[in-house]
Amino acid sequence: MAADPKDYKTGTELRITDLGAADIIATAGTNVVGRTIRGWSGSKYQHLALYSGSGMAIDAQGDGVKYRELYPSTEGDPHVLGNIGNHVFRAYGAYGRSIQILRFAQAKLGVNYDMMGAARSLFHEERSRAGTFCSMFVIDAYMSIGLFNPPLSKDKAYPPSIIEALLIDQKVCLIGWLPPTKLT
Repeated sequence: MAADPKDYKTGTELRITDLGAADIIATAGTNVVGRTIRGWSGSKYQHLALYSGSGMAIDAQGDGVKYRELYPSTEGDPHVLGNIGNHVFRAYGAYGRSIQILRFAQAKLGVNYDMMGAARSLFHEERSRAGTFCSMFVIDAYMSIGLFNPPLSKDKAYPPSIIEALLIDQKVCLIGWLPPTKLT
């Protein structure tokens, strides 16, 4: 089933200036990896990142944990946002603690991407300990300040389970959506 861009226009259209430090960005794009993740997981999201400010996010992709621009300046530049849609979530209980969350995230800069852990998470298997992947990175950052503790499992985490569980447990709220990037 193809992702429909109108499914990602829930809530208010946001500008980058509306985002707060440590907001969670959940994205969808048309690349093969994204389609595969969404297909296996049944989610409309394929990737999670933490907003860090000034149009940048910290996330875990194939080349590890890095700062990345939300919107790419040229085709092929590493970036966060998907070309189908992007939702932004804010965690209850994180107000005034975003600096701590981002410090944790910054301490992970340079950590390797755990492709096997990410793949295993799609099958609800325990992750390896070789590095991190996008959704695990976000969980770990929030768990570092005592949020997002069980029922979320640190060992079984992929974008749909995280966002769905956090919404059900009223730990996050959808604050809106960012326009998709025009580049892939």
